[in-house]
Amino acid sequence: MAIDVKRLLAGALLSLCEQKPLSKITVTDLRQETGISRQTFYNHFKDKQHLIEYIYEAMIISEWKYPSVLNTDFCDALISCLECDVRYRSFLKQALQIKEQNCLQDFMYEHSKKFNRAWHQAYYGPDPMPEFLCFASDYHSAAQLYMRIEWILNDLPISVKQLAENIIRLRVVGLNDLFFGENKENSPYIEALKKIEYMD
Repeated sequence: MAIDVKRLLAGALLSLCEQKPLSKITVTDLRQETGISRQTFYNHFKDKQHLIEYIYEAMIISEWKYPSVLNTDFCDALISCLECDVRYRSFLKQALQIKEQNCLQDFMYEHSKKFNRAWHQAYYGPDPMPEFLCFASDYHSAAQLYMRIEWILNDLPISVKQLAENIIRLRVVGLNDLFFGENKENSPYIEALKKIEYMD
């Protein structure tokens, strides 16, 4: 069975950041932890930051998938993402405090913006969304991510379910009329709200 080198390196980085600050971990540390060669590392990742982004995309927000945005269950994907935020909070806290160029926080905002644009465009239809709807999508994308980051960094006393429900309710209030108008009952946000209200 072939070794998944990316997963191997991701596991090594997550393990190492429990032992020493993430900012101090080097490619040499990762090589020693996994036994892979320097060339093998660079065959898979450009640098440590690229590996950090891989962990975020593959292990934390894996439910937010391209290109099948219409197949994404908003409630399930949001809950999964927030549960992973809890599971990997130590890693995320450290990664979010690294403020270099192309840092994780920038990557998170850019990914969220692109996904939300694609999500709303898919529901809007084949014509390009007007500028105001693009702004609305970006606004809610940034607001949702800002609250996630605050929750991660500051250990805000709110459960996964409550944070998810708050986000969904605000999307219903702020986006439902804009994107779904009279067709509200077919809105994925209404469906997400119904779903989360029945969760324990």
